[in-house]
Amino acid sequence: MSIKRKLTKVFTPENQPGFLGPGHWARPVISGPFSDSDPFIILMDDMLDKKDTTPVGGPHPHAGFETVSFLLEGEMGDERHKMKGGDFQIMTAGGGIIH
Repeated sequence: MSIKRKLTKVFTPENQPGFLGPGHWARPVISGPFSDSDPFIILMDDMLDKKDTTPVGGPHPHAGFETVSFLLEGEMGDERHKMKGGDFQIMTAGGGIIH
């Protein structure tokens, strides 16, 4: 079964400072009324240009949702969990995960 939807608007969001600090910018591609973007709640276009390898964020919990990452170009992560341009990653939090 296919669901047809009508394109309601086109916009180019402004860059905003990201939560990872200097070198992190994010644009909200999808936000607002969930009925307009179901099943997506939020979709961000993040740009990361860190000049050092200092870890940011640290372990933090998620529960009850999935995150999807698609890396367009470059590399990110450490030697155990490195993503390269074209890589796609899904994290299912379910009842809870700390990463």
